[in-house]
Amino acid sequence: MSSGVRIATNIVDQFNKMKLKSCYKYMVFRLNDEFDTIIIDKYGHPSETYDDFCKSLPTNDCRWGIFDWHVDLGERGQRNKLVFYYWAPEASKVKHKLTYSASKDALRKSLQGINVEMQCNDFEELDPQDVIDKISKAP
Repeated sequence: MSSGVRIATNIVDQFNKMKLKSCYKYMVFRLNDEFDTIIIDKYGHPSETYDDFCKSLPTNDCRWGIFDWHVDLGERGQRNKLVFYYWAPEASKVKHKLTYSASKDALRKSLQGINVEMQCNDFEELDPQDVIDKISKAP
């Protein structure tokens, strides 16, 4: 299902800076006020943490995000993975959930190099161990 929402022209360029130059630890995206374009809501400085990323997500509205994970899996080695998040808390308006859900694939497909995807509806689902478990199974 397509929502007809556009992706802001700077998103792919900024994502590539994150991916290739580690300019950001994370990025958060949202729909603009007119609900017709996906825009960057927040950049996370390279020194910021996963906790900072989680705190940047609103309790009552949807967002998409990408976090740059660096995980040590012991004998299995270091894994560096970009994780895509679809954040849709229960308190979000139904229209927002529907539009964000319908627009997710277009955003996700425009960002080449994402290895893992998470869909979360509350802060408990952002548990870092759940993400690490998914990263450990990713190619």
